[in-house]
Amino acid sequence: MLFFLKTLAPVLMAVGSIILAIRVKQILDALVRAIAASEEYRLQLVDHLVNKTPLSVTSAAGPHVKECQRIHIGLLVVGFLLIAAGALISGLNVYMAGM
Repeated sequence: MLFFLKTLAPVLMAVGSIILAIRVKQILDALVRAIAASEEYRLQLVDHLVNKTPLSVTSAAGPHVKECQRIHIGLLVVGFLLIAAGALISGLNVYMAGM
């Protein structure tokens, strides 16, 4: 039983860390896309003010904004819970080894 718990704790922590890393990367990708769209709009506005070029009302930013809104926090919660469970099991291992 103790060997199983000693093995389970780092596995839970590793899986939780991987899930968190994936979710954080997706969130950062969404932020980069939002910043790029903002910069594109700013350049269009400056070009419109300087050169009187027409403003574009359509862009590919709509789907990106919707994707940013759809980012679920469920996997973040699962990742944190797995890391916490691994830490608790690791503490339990230390307690049981001391008995």
